[in-house]
Formats: sequence, structure tokens, C-alpha cells
Amino acid sequence: MLAPSALLAALLLVTSPWTGQANAAATPIEQTIAANTPGGEPVENDQGTPTTTPGTDTPEPSEPSEPLEPTPVPAAPRAWRKVVVDLSEQELTVYDQHGEIIHIWGISSGAPKTPTPAGRYRVTSKSRRTFAVANPDVTMQHMVRFNGGIGFHSIPRLRGNPLWTPLGERGVSHGCIRMADANARTLYRNLPIGAIVIVQP
Repeated sequence: MLAPSALLAALLLVTSPWTGQANAAATPIEQTIAANTPGGEPVENDQGTPTTTPGTDTPEPSEPSEPLEPTPVPAAPRAWRKVVVDLSEQELTVYDQHGEIIHIWGISSGAPKTPTPAGRYRVTSKSRRTFAVANPDVTMQHMVRFNGGIGFHSIPRLRGNPLWTPLGERGVSHGCIRMADANARTLYRNLPIGAIVIVQP
């Protein structure tokens, strides 16, 4: 038969249902602390330093994100402001609003007997399709006039056949400025009424 003191000690031992190991029963003071400690509130560990109950740790602050790169502002479109025709070079140069070159194209100006008059002009009118006054069978596209009936246009066609035109070499027209079809179309679409046209010898 166990002594009373040994029996009391055995009763104070409890067995863990999870580990099967015997643990000492909590003292009345420990029970009081556990009952009066709300979940997540800091308690002191064996070393006396504050801690928190499991699962309630405050997350660490995330690192600040990198600043976003500013969105580039698209450049303003280049406006066609001036065309310079060089008769000696048989060349046409287009300038934008800042005086910078946009295009340089070969042209064919008026022939020696029907030269293109030199001078400073402005674009006065446009026609998607037109014809020669002397011969209505000769047609031109993308006409841009700057001096009466004289202007820029595509390669003339006689009943659909293109007339011989040595672009960038010499003048063979009746005074107008002949251009490659694609270049005449681009000029027609972009050069506004009132734009400056300079024809120099």
C-alpha cells in the first residue's frame, strides 16, 4: 500500500492523450494566468521576454515597390509647311514646321520651251484627278496647284499609258512639276492649302 505522500504525488500527474507522456499538473498560479490571458495578448515566456500566442503574429511590412516609369509623351505630328523646288537639281524638298527636312524627291519640271516659273507661291487648290487643257486625253492624278494652273502631279497618262518622264534628270513638262505616283499622292494628302512653295533656278 502506497504511503499517503506517494499517493498524492501520483494523483498530481496527468497523462497527455496525444503524446502518452506524463506532465506535471499545472499549479494554481499557472492555471490562474492561463485563464486570465486572452488569445493573442502578449505573455511572458520562461526567459521573461514578451511573446504572442501562435497564429497571431503581426505580418512583417512589405518592402516599398519601385516607382513606375513615367509614360512617355508621344511627339507631335510633323506638319508639312514648305516645299522647295530646285530646278537646276530637278529636286523637291519638303520641310516641316521646324524647318527640318521630311522628304527629298526627284522631279521633272517644265521643258526649256515651257519652263516652270521661279518664285515664291502658296498652295491654292487641289484636284484628285485632272486632265491637260491642250489634250483632254492626257490625265493626271493628285494635282496640287500653286501658280494658276501650274502645280505638282503624278506622271501624266495618255489613254492610260504613262508619258516618258526622266525624274531627277531634266524637265520635260509644260510647266508643271511631275512626280512619281506614290510621291504625288503623299504630297496631295499632306501638303495643306496655303503651304509655301518656293521654286528656285
